[in-house]
Amino acid sequence: MRGGNFLRFFKRFKTAVILFLLIFPLGIFCAENLTLSKALEYAEKNCYPAQIGKLEIENARENISESLSLYYPKIVFSLGHIHLDNDPAFKFGPMIFPAGEQLFWKWDFTLNYTIWDFGRRSRIVESYKKGESAVSMKVASDVKIKQVEVTALYMQALTLRDQIDVVNQRKKSMEEHLKTAQNLYEQGVVTRNDVLRTEVALRTLEDQMRTLESAQKNVLDSLKKAIGFSIEEELSLSDPTKRTTEDDNRFLYKIPSSEEALKEKILAQNEGLKALQMKIDSLNEVYNFTKKDYYPYFVGALGHSYEQNRYMAYPHVNKLYLGISFNVFDGGARKSKIAQARIEMEKAQREKLEAEKEVVLKGFEAYRDCLDAIEEYKTAKLNVQSSSENLRIIEDQYKEGLLKTTDFLEAETIYSESRFKEIESLHKIVIAQAKVAAMTGDDLKTYLSEEY
Repeated sequence: MRGGNFLRFFKRFKTAVILFLLIFPLGIFCAENLTLSKALEYAEKNCYPAQIGKLEIENARENISESLSLYYPKIVFSLGHIHLDNDPAFKFGPMIFPAGEQLFWKWDFTLNYTIWDFGRRSRIVESYKKGESAVSMKVASDVKIKQVEVTALYMQALTLRDQIDVVNQRKKSMEEHLKTAQNLYEQGVVTRNDVLRTEVALRTLEDQMRTLESAQKNVLDSLKKAIGFSIEEELSLSDPTKRTTEDDNRFLYKIPSSEEALKEKILAQNEGLKALQMKIDSLNEVYNFTKKDYYPYFVGALGHSYEQNRYMAYPHVNKLYLGISFNVFDGGARKSKIAQARIEMEKAQREKLEAEKEVVLKGFEAYRDCLDAIEEYKTAKLNVQSSSENLRIIEDQYKEGLLKTTDFLEAETIYSESRFKEIESLHKIVIAQAKVAAMTGDDLKTYLSEEY
């Protein structure tokens, strides 16, 4: 009875069961669809600079907490059992009087507080706060540099994928041409050389295919490592350049209008330069509070102590202390600390000046690469159209016996090179734009998602 019910159920839902059995394994083993925006997000979370940066920021915040502790009193408690080799005693001439125990307990509770230090604490706190800001800015800069690397790897993988598609199309075209050459050879229209040259070209394409596939695997492995994925994970990349509009000038909308505008934006918004300026400000605070080491401290102390001693009338003692603490002579240690602080500040200022030059130069390079890639893409599009029409004409003439295989192979090579250049230049635009965005302090995820 149960078997009959199962058969009736299976017959009723046979189509649904079969579809489930076919689709379910595909859902398990399908590759993850990775967009450029997702890749940048993964890089921001999982890349080495981001992970180390979290620890560096946490350490900088702990430095701030440590400096804030200088505003709180220090409470010291001590407790112990004293063992003396002789009984304490006072001696007056020939007479000796006991003064304490040989074995006794003693404890002390003291609250120490710096009442005024001429601004040392405030300078130290401010220095660590600016240091924390500098670390945060540096981490943001390092992460963007890593995101640019991820963008380059992502687009290189797409370039290789599209070039593999071009080679596949070339192989199909070449196989069709081989059939045509063989037919014309059998008819006596062409010589056997036409067939042999086509076979050589086809084998060359197969070698090129293997080379491109190996290069694609290497780039994908590097991309997985950069975004924190395992090497074994399968990825399916989405091309962000697939747009319906044919307006090539759209690539110019986001980048600055001139190199002067680019330089101004870099100097104002680049996180690396901001980090160096924060570092200079932090070292300036260090320099200021080291100069205050020549000032005294106004200190106070409040405490209570007890000493086990049957000879003392008051074993419990309360104490209050107010006074000045001043380091009269330290052998030149303070002078050296001030000089070191000044040197570190001047080094940071020099470092920032050099960094400004370097970042501006790299920004100009990326900007020019972007403009060049845009023009190359425009030219490549025109070349694809021309070479495609040229290939069609030559193929028709070859079929009529007017041209040789070498003419067809040359035309086909020109067409494929134009396709390669079109793909490569389009993806180079994205990489160059990402570099410009990183230099100018823009968020790459927002920037590229708006552009593509």
